[in-house]
Amino acid sequence: DNVSDNVAQLLARLKAKEKAASEAAAGSGKTFVKSSPVEVAARKALLASNKELQALYNEMVVAGVVSDEDFWAARRQLLEAATAKAGAGQRLGISNAMMATVKPTSDGRSNTVKFNLTPEMMHQIFAEKPAVRKAYLTNVPEIMNERTFWTRYCRAQYFQKVRKGACAQGEEEAEDIALFEDNGASEALAAKR
Repeated sequence: DNVSDNVAQLLARLKAKEKAASEAAAGSGKTFVKSSPVEVAARKALLASNKELQALYNEMVVAGVVSDEDFWAARRQLLEAATAKAGAGQRLGISNAMMATVKPTSDGRSNTVKFNLTPEMMHQIFAEKPAVRKAYLTNVPEIMNERTFWTRYCRAQYFQKVRKGACAQGEEEAEDIALFEDNGASEALAAKR
């Protein structure tokens, strides 16, 4: 409890010094870099968990021997490790490396092009393209089965990639492309059937 009181006092002093430095920098035309909330939390955690570091901080910064920024600059690696640890609660984004493996294959004997989609790839498509998810929810299973839906999706992607934005060739191809655009075409198609 004594440690948290000391840390609270140190943070109050730190904020007062940052404010004073910010005002002084504003008056002198210098820029002042403010620490991020994650970095401030990491500093607080380091001081609370390491008594020797806290004692050194008190001797050096609180006593006015060095500035707070200089103190932490000398311990940048320690602070970066603590900041990374504090930010470890962040969720990882979706890797797009998986989608790079979705490539059409052909047997060479027929004009058939095949795509191999895993359930993870399908979920990633839904996450990256809300219009596809909306089309899926609108059409599967009432209008078409899941296999037909993904066949039409892959065919539309293939047409768009191969033709590079050229007009659709035929009504079926136009319907496939329109189904996955976010312009209400999937509802119109559902109403039409």
